[in-house]
Amino acid sequence: MSPCVLPGNNPMLVDVASFSAFHVSDSFQFHSLLDKFPTDSSHYNFAALFCWQDTYNSCWQINDNHLLLLNGKTQTLLMPLGPELSANDLLRLSQSLRSQALTGTIAMVPPTYIEQHADLEKHFCIRPDRDNADYIYSAHKLAELRGRKLSRKRNQIHQFLSNHPHYVCRELQPEEWPRCRQLAAEWSHKRHDVALHESPEYNALQRAFQNCRELGIRGFGLFVAQKLVAFSIWSRQNRDTATVHFEKFDPAVKGAAQMINRETARHLISWARWINREQDLGIAGLRRAKLSYLPDRLLLGFTAYPRNPASQ
Repeated sequence: MSPCVLPGNNPMLVDVASFSAFHVSDSFQFHSLLDKFPTDSSHYNFAALFCWQDTYNSCWQINDNHLLLLNGKTQTLLMPLGPELSANDLLRLSQSLRSQALTGTIAMVPPTYIEQHADLEKHFCIRPDRDNADYIYSAHKLAELRGRKLSRKRNQIHQFLSNHPHYVCRELQPEEWPRCRQLAAEWSHKRHDVALHESPEYNALQRAFQNCRELGIRGFGLFVAQKLVAFSIWSRQNRDTATVHFEKFDPAVKGAAQMINRETARHLISWARWINREQDLGIAGLRRAKLSYLPDRLLLGFTAYPRNPASQ
């Protein structure tokens, strides 16, 4: 069932019951709107939303040419994507959601929007959401790893090449997804001592593997002696940006993590200028790892919490 497309006579009056779950058949309609209003933010990536929807109870609708994405777990609406809205539009939207027992909180508000709409703070308490900032890298930077600050990455790759001179790195075929699932399970156990099937990531990976063609998901694998030792999974974000959704490696193979990162960038560089490696979710180790590759920018969003909601 596709989401309800609501009429435009009052776009900020939202019927929560009209939100729908994500289905692979929605991809064309979703991307038709995204093509008109492109964004580098992975929070609006259809493949990611589809794969993780069970974890976040995510749903969507189109309202007067605006894409509305609701995180049911946190009862938070992402900043509508479409023609620009005024601060009063966002207030009406928030009030409409609160009248239907939701929080009225709006996430991923761009900093430029806040700068251009000073009156927004009359109605909302604005806070940066660092944990959910996207890491954006130059594809050339990740492919070449030049400079003193990235010398450790190059050294780890040289160690891998010295130990495994006959490695193979290539695009994965759908029939190889079970090998990726097995490696992901081993990675989860070795890194976190958690069974993959017990983590939300398991369901997201399953959805990605089972619907790869419909979602436009592609995979890239690193092989040593025909054994898969690392893989990445990505999709096209927009005309010049790829978003990497998953990346796993065998911790016992030194340099495998750095190799799959570099080789994925070399594979994508034929068309992608930028690579979005998504968020660190506030996880200290993940933040260190992402920062160690020197992102060209952090795509930071702000969360708008309604002020005195009972009195508005």
